[in-house]
Amino acid sequence: PDGLAMSSRNSYLDAPSRAAATVLYRALTAARDMRRVGCSSPSTVVQRMCDIIKDEPLAVVDYISIVDPVTFRQVESLDREALAVLAVHFGSTRLIDNMLLED
Repeated sequence: PDGLAMSSRNSYLDAPSRAAATVLYRALTAARDMRRVGCSSPSTVVQRMCDIIKDEPLAVVDYISIVDPVTFRQVESLDREALAVLAVHFGSTRLIDNMLLED
């Protein structure tokens, strides 16, 4: 319900970290929304995602990327379907998530 991925790793989060981890969903939906309104620059999308996550003091970014959903190679342009992927630490817990970015 809060957007946090259903994962056994979430059991390692304390209450403040669990609340903070919802920032991942906010970053991913921002990426999706940017793509829907026509943003074609992966670097612009990644920067926006970084900005959202950096506003959460408990979050430490491992990686954020926009990749091809089949090959997982970084894409140069959002001219086709892509996947927003990220990994972020909350204390000693590393959470990963992704969202498909479609037209």
